Amino acid sequence: MLPLLTGIRVLDLCKLIPGGMATAKLADLGAEVIKIEEPPLGDYIRGVPPLVNGLSYWDLTINRNKKSLGLNLKSDGGKRIFFELLQTADAVVEVSKPGTFARLGLDYESMKAIKPDIVYCSLTGYGQTGPYMKLPSHGKNIDAAAGQIKVRRTEDGRPRAGGSPAVGIDQGSMHASLAVLAALIHRMRTGEGQYLDVSCWDGAVAANKALGTAVNFGQKVALDPFQQGAATAGPKYNVYATKDDKVILICPVERKFWISFCEVAGKSGWSERGEWKGHMDLGERDPTLADDLSEVMATRTLDDWMEALLAADVPASPVLQPEDLIDNPHVQHRRIIVDSTDERYPDIRYLRIPIEIPGTEFSVALPPPVLGEHTTEILGGLGYDETAQRRLSDVGAIAAWSR
Repeated sequence: MLPLLTGIRVLDLCKLIPGGMATAKLADLGAEVIKIEEPPLGDYIRGVPPLVNGLSYWDLTINRNKKSLGLNLKSDGGKRIFFELLQTADAVVEVSKPGTFARLGLDYESMKAIKPDIVYCSLTGYGQTGPYMKLPSHGKNIDAAAGQIKVRRTEDGRPRAGGSPAVGIDQGSMHASLAVLAALIHRMRTGEGQYLDVSCWDGAVAANKALGTAVNFGQKVALDPFQQGAATAGPKYNVYATKDDKVILICPVERKFWISFCEVAGKSGWSERGEWKGHMDLGERDPTLADDLSEVMATRTLDDWMEALLAADVPASPVLQPEDLIDNPHVQHRRIIVDSTDERYPDIRYLRIPIEIPGTEFSVALPPPVLGEHTTEILGGLGYDETAQRRLSDVGAIAAWSR
C-alpha cells in the first residue's frame, strides 16, 4: 500500500466486484479498510473464477490490504458492535439494492444520527432513484443498458454481441472511490459528512463517446471507428505483421507523423497519400494503402521497427499479450508487479495500484483475509475481551472469534 490515506478508516459493506474494487483502491492508498462480512459465508468473491489451487484472482486483487470482521448485522449484538465501530470510522461504502440497508436500520440517516460527519457511499447498478433503480444486474447487464455493447446480426438475423470490457463496473468503482476521497476533503474543510449516490450505469453512460457527441451537438453524429475507441481505424491507425511474425500498431495519422513514417519506411513518395482537411487522416479513402503498408511492415522485425520509429518520433507500439507483459522490461522498470511478503502466499505476486510515488515502495501489507480473520483484533480495539467475544460468537452475532 501507499501511505497517502494513513489514519482513514473505511467500513466496507460490499460483496463481489464493484464495491470491492472501490474500497480496494482506498486500501491500496493506505486507508484501513475493514471488510464487514456476514457469517457463515461472507463475500463469495473468494470462489469466483479464475481460480488456481483454490485461490481466486478476484479475492487476491480486491481484498488485499483489508481486514475482515465477521459480523451479523441482522442480530442485535452485531448491529450494536457496528454502531460502536462506526464512531471510529471516516467512511462507509455499501453495495445493495436501494432500500436494503434502510430495512436494517443501517441507511445514511441512521448512521448520520450516530456519526454526523460520516461519509456514506452507496454504489449500485442503476442508482438510488429512477425506473431502473431495482433492476437486478451483473456487469454486462449494465453495459448493455448503457449502449456499451455493440450488436451485430448473423446472416439469419440473430443478434450477436461483440466483445467489450466491463465498462460499468470499472467506471462505478473508480467514481465511488473518487467520490469518497472528494467527500473526505470536503469534510476536512467544513466538518460536514456526505451521502454519495454512485451508479455503475451512470458511469457507463457518461463514458459512451457516441452519446456524448450527440449530446454535445444536439443531434445524432455518425462517429468513425477511431472516435468510438475501436482498436483499429483505417490503414494509418492499424496493426501489421512484422518480419518476425510479431504484431505492431502504427498511428501516424497526423501529417507530420506520416511524413516521418514514410521517410523511415523508405517510401518518401507516399508522403502525400492523405487528405488533411483537418488534423488527421486515417487513410481509409486510399483503397490500396492497407496492402501497401502490410507489404512494407513485413520487411523488418518488430524490434527494428520500434527502434526506427521511436528515433523518428512516430507513434507506434508493440501489440503485446498478457503473457508478454510478465517479463516485459518496462513493466519491471515501473515495478508494476510486486511480490507477496506474507508467508501464507509466498509464491503469489500482485499488480500494484497504478500510482507511482518516487522513493516509496508499494507493498501488499495484508494478504486477502479469511472470513472474520481480524474479528478479535477489531473487537479488542472496541473493548471486547475474550469472554465477551466468545459470548457474541455463541449467539451468532460474530464469526468464530478464532481462526
